[in-house]
Formats: sequence, C-alpha cells, structure tokens
Amino acid sequence: YGEANTVAEFNNVFVRQYASIEPTLTIGGSTTQGGTPTLSSVTLSPTTVLGRASSQGTVTLTSAAPTGGAVVTLSSSNSTVAQVPASITIPAGNTTGTFSVSTTSVSSVTSVTITASYSSSSQNAVLSVNPLLSSLALNPNSVLGGSPSQATVTLFSAAPAGGVVVT
Repeated sequence: YGEANTVAEFNNVFVRQYASIEPTLTIGGSTTQGGTPTLSSVTLSPTTVLGRASSQGTVTLTSAAPTGGAVVTLSSSNSTVAQVPASITIPAGNTTGTFSVSTTSVSSVTSVTITASYSSSSQNAVLSVNPLLSSLALNPNSVLGGSPSQATVTLFSAAPAGGVVVT
C-alpha cells in the first residue's frame, strides 16, 4: 500500500471510544478529522465604528459544518448599542459565515462584546462604538444678551462622505 492509484479496503477497524485524538483520514493529500466542529473564532471588521455605523462579523468553525448546517447563536453584551441577529446558519461543508452588527448613537466611547456560540464552544470579539461629537466649545462661554459667541464643534473622527449636519 502507499503506491499511486492504490485502493485499499479496511474491515473491522476499531477506534477507542474515548480517544484523546480524533481519528483522521487522508485521501489524495486532503486530511479530514472526525467529530463535531467547534468555533475557531469570531472577528469584526472594522473593530471600531462611529455610532449608527455597522460592522461585518465573521464566524469560523474548526472544520466543515455538518449536514444540515451549523446554527451559530449570536449575542451582544449591550444590545441597546450594538445589535446582532439571534443566529446565523453556516451551510453544510462550509467553515465560515457572516453577519452584520448595527449600532446606535452613543454619547461616550462604548465597548460591546459580541459572542458566538456553537456546540458547547464560544468565542468573543469586542466592538468599540465611538460618539460622532467629541466636544462643543463656546468662546466666550458666557455673554450678555445680544452679544455674539463663537461655537466650535469637534468630531470624534473625520466626517463621513457628504458631511455631517450638527443641530
């Protein structure tokens, strides 16, 4: 055995019930491992957004999703600020699935943990949601009626395409 184009038949193969390593099978240079996949990671892109913007999440399994797919449960540590779907299904044979994280306006920098869970395993990713407005300064900050004052608005980061309306 081991020569090119050799076919081998195996009968009565036994595997210990509580093997510390899952059995593997190599065919044509491709190796598969038995057992249920678990979560390898959950990532967000970008990891920092302005309030009311969105981020794209990606969930990765350690191996291909089983027949019928893998239903991955999602949650947010602060669903008022960052919302995720309750779950996504990774189709059978695939290892990744994507989802969108939508956010609301915040008055200060807010960190939200996004958790993905599947088959008794879970992974986390942190999303930082920043306010649009960083500061408002008046000069002078105290005036008598009818006197002018200059206002300066500072945004937390560059204004998006099309600008920002401050009211």
